[in-house]
Amino acid sequence: AGLWTQRLRALLLGARLAEQARPLLTCPHLLAARRREHGGWELVAVRWGRLAGSAVTAPGVDPRPTIATLRATAQVVDRPARVGAETSVEETALLADWVLDAGARLVEVEGLDDDAAGQSLEGGAATALSWPVGAAARHRRVIDAEP
Repeated sequence: AGLWTQRLRALLLGARLAEQARPLLTCPHLLAARRREHGGWELVAVRWGRLAGSAVTAPGVDPRPTIATLRATAQVVDRPARVGAETSVEETALLADWVLDAGARLVEVEGLDDDAAGQSLEGGAATALSWPVGAAARHRRVIDAEP
């Protein structure tokens, strides 16, 4: 039974990683913010699952000018030929954890343009920026169990 539990845990961990990473991997542009412990904001720009830029604002300062600067200066990441071609799984997983953090806020999300709407990178349906509620993460008892 222990061997089967380990195998199930490995499968669920892989599925959870894929479910969390895919929305970022298929998103052309996302800006997210998280309040810093002593005030101010941490900001990240994610493009096609890759960290395109980051910034920090000072406590008490309006973050909107910094957001505009980050948007304008973030690295340009061309649309990849296939999902994940421009980044590593590890990088996208870290970004997904950051964006999914309870204190994080989505500032901007740009989906595919109208010409590409309805098409994924492989030609199927476009993925919306969403994380499945009834997915692998619902099996927390197995995932969080000691191996």
